[in-house]
Amino acid sequence: MLDLVITQRRRSLGGFDVGRVLPFAKRRMVGPFVFFDHMGPIDLAAGIPDEVDVLPHPHIGLSTVTYLFDGEIMHRDSIGSEQAIRPGEVNWMTAGRGITHSERFERARREGGRVHGIQAWVALPEADEETDPAFAHHGAEDLPTFEENGVWGRLVAGTALGLHADVQTHSPLFYLHWALAPGARAELPADYPERAIYVAEGTVTVAGQRFDTGQMLVLTPGALVTIKAETPAIVMALGGEPLGPRFIDWNFVSSSKERIEQAKADWRAGRMKLPDLDHDSFTPLPPEPGAPAEQLGIPRRTFYRWYDRYLEGGPEALEDRPSAPRRVWNRIGDDIQQQIIDMALDTTDLSPRELAVRFTDEKRYFVSEATVYRLLKAHDLITSPAFVVIRAADAFHTKTTRPNEMWQTDFTYFKIIGWGWVYLSTVLDDFSRYIIAWKLCTNMRAEDVTDTLDLALEASGCDSATVLHKPRLLSDNGPSYIAGELAEYIEARKMSHVRGAPMHPQTQGKIERWHQTLKNRILLENYFLPGDLEAQIEAFVEHYNHRRYHESLNNVTPADAYFGRADAIIKQRERIKRKTIEHRRLLHRKIAA
Repeated sequence: MLDLVITQRRRSLGGFDVGRVLPFAKRRMVGPFVFFDHMGPIDLAAGIPDEVDVLPHPHIGLSTVTYLFDGEIMHRDSIGSEQAIRPGEVNWMTAGRGITHSERFERARREGGRVHGIQAWVALPEADEETDPAFAHHGAEDLPTFEENGVWGRLVAGTALGLHADVQTHSPLFYLHWALAPGARAELPADYPERAIYVAEGTVTVAGQRFDTGQMLVLTPGALVTIKAETPAIVMALGGEPLGPRFIDWNFVSSSKERIEQAKADWRAGRMKLPDLDHDSFTPLPPEPGAPAEQLGIPRRTFYRWYDRYLEGGPEALEDRPSAPRRVWNRIGDDIQQQIIDMALDTTDLSPRELAVRFTDEKRYFVSEATVYRLLKAHDLITSPAFVVIRAADAFHTKTTRPNEMWQTDFTYFKIIGWGWVYLSTVLDDFSRYIIAWKLCTNMRAEDVTDTLDLALEASGCDSATVLHKPRLLSDNGPSYIAGELAEYIEARKMSHVRGAPMHPQTQGKIERWHQTLKNRILLENYFLPGDLEAQIEAFVEHYNHRRYHESLNNVTPADAYFGRADAIIKQRERIKRKTIEHRRLLHRKIAA
C-alpha cells in the first residue's frame, strides 16, 4: 500500500523556510508532479523586508500551481498577468517555451499575517514543452467541493472522485485538497498509476501507521487507500499518468539537457523578458555546479555535502564528526528499553531468554535474548544464580514425534526436617516435557509407580479413549521398575516398557533435568511439614507446565507443546518479529530522510 515515505527537508528561501518534498533522491516525480514545496505556516510581521519576496525568475517546460490555506501572494508575469491569490484559489501558470514571474507578499508587508500553502510544479508532456506561455486564475467558487461524514474536499485540478475541475491541464492528473475532522475517513481510489498523499497539517493513520505534518506517502499502484484523521488534518492528494524522466536545473524542467542549457544561456544574456509590472530587479542564475569545488580543489560531492551541512547548522556543522554511525536501523527505542527494564524488575526470576520471549508475547514487539542480556548487564541486573547449575544430559537416541508417544518416569527425594525422607514419583511426556502426573510418596515401591501411572492415564485421557498406541514407558533399572507387579500392570493396559542402560542416566535425561530444575527452586527453602512441600511442588509444576518457556521447545511452554499450540505460537512470534523489523527499518528511514 505504501511504496515510500518522504519527509520534507527544510530549505531557506532567504526570508523564510519551506519544506522541500519533491524532487527526492529516491522519487523524482509522482505522475507529472515534479516539484512540491510546503510554504509555512509562518506569521509575517508588518513591514517585512523586500528580501522575503520571490524576485522575477524564469521557467520553461512546466506549469506552476500555487494553492494557499492562509494569506495572500501577488503574482506578476511576463505575459502581462497581475493577480493576487487567496486561500482556496488556484494560480496555474504554464511556462511552455519560457516565462518569467514574481511572487510578492505585499499584503503581509502592509498588514502582517500568516502565510501557508503549497507550491507545486507539473511537468508538461514532451509534445507541449514548447507551447505558448499562459496564465489562468480560478476562484474558490469555480472549483468543485464536497462534504460528507466529517470530510470536506476541493478538487484543485484534474479529475477524481467523480468530479472534474475546469483547470486546463496538459496530461491526465488529479490534485485534491481534503480537510478531515478527527476520526473522519477519506478513501483514495486507484484511478491513476502514480499517486501520493501529503499531510499538510495534523496527524493521520494509513495502513495502520501514523503520519504527521510534513510527510508524503507515495502509494502502491492499484491499491485503494483509506486515510483516517487522528487530529484535525489537512491532506493533499496528487498524481496522474507518468510522463517519463525529466531533467531539473534551477527553475527549468525539460526532457532535454540541451534545452535547459539554452534556457540558462538566454537568462544569463537577458534574452528572457521580465514582467512589465515588476522589472526593476531579478534573480540571477546561480553559479555553475562544481565551480566552488574546483576553486577549493575538492570533489564536487564533498563540496555539496559540506554546503548542505553549512545550510543546516552554520559554521559549527562543518566541524569534524566521528566516523561511527549516529543511527543504527535495528536499535530499539528508549521507551522499549524502559519497558524491558520494568518487566525485569517485576519478574526477577526470569532469565534474559525467558524475559525476551515473554516481552515478545505480551507486548507484541520482538526483542532478542542478546538485546535483553546487554540491557540488563548495563543496568547491573544480571546476577549469579543462587543454585548450582549442572550440564544438561544427552538426548534420547530415538526422538518422539507426538505427545503421549513415550512417558519418562523416575523418583527423586526430599528431606522434611523432623519427618525424614519423602519421594516424588513423576510421569513426564517425552515429546513436550509436560508433567502429566506426580505423587509424593513415603516409599519407592511398584505400587507407588502404578498409582502415578493411574493419575497420568486419567489426566491424559488414555484410560478412557480408544487409543491404538498406548504410551511407552521409559525408566531406569530401580527395584520398583523391574518388579513383576509393574510388569503385570503394563501388560494389562497394553502399554510397553523400556529401561535405560545401567549406570547411564542420560537415557532418561529429560526427567533427570526436570529433577534438577525442580530442586534448584524447591530446595532454596527448608520444609517442616509434608503439606508445605507438596504445596510448593504443586505450584512449581503449574509454573513449569504453563508459564516457563523451554529453550529446547523453541521457547514455548510444555503445555503449549503438549496441547498442540506450539506451531501457532511460533508462527505468531515470527510475524511479530517481521513486523517489528519492518517498523524499525521504516522508523530509521524516516529519521535518516
